[in-house]
Amino acid sequence: MNIGNIRTFLKDMVSCADPDLELIEDSFDDKGVTSSETQKGYKITFGTNANTIWINSFIDRLPVRVTIYGESCRDEELSHDTAYTLAYLIRDFIINPKNGIDDFTQIYNSTITPSILDTSDKTIKIDIELEVRNDKRF
Repeated sequence: MNIGNIRTFLKDMVSCADPDLELIEDSFDDKGVTSSETQKGYKITFGTNANTIWINSFIDRLPVRVTIYGESCRDEELSHDTAYTLAYLIRDFIINPKNGIDDFTQIYNSTITPSILDTSDKTIKIDIELEVRNDKRF
């Protein structure tokens, strides 16, 4: 698997869903995210690769988290619903097999989890948990 190609694919799919979202490149946790980044920002984080050897095949599984930050507003319900809807749209673009690239076999979605950051403006945060799978035969 080429991680750079997968990252580019994910960025392209997020951009298809919302071209105004900007990638937050340097943060693994929410403490490093500025309030301006949370207005229209997202992160891509790769987890620990796992692999399995099966009869005449090798399967790579790479967990990936796409975190989006929703704009905070006075109407928390509207802010939550807007961010959650965007998360589903991003997920749909990513897992659609028509949008795939040769660097992986398939991407699966496991969860979409909303939360609120502990900030004065109650920024909405939604984690989209994915698994990139690449099957190789030998």
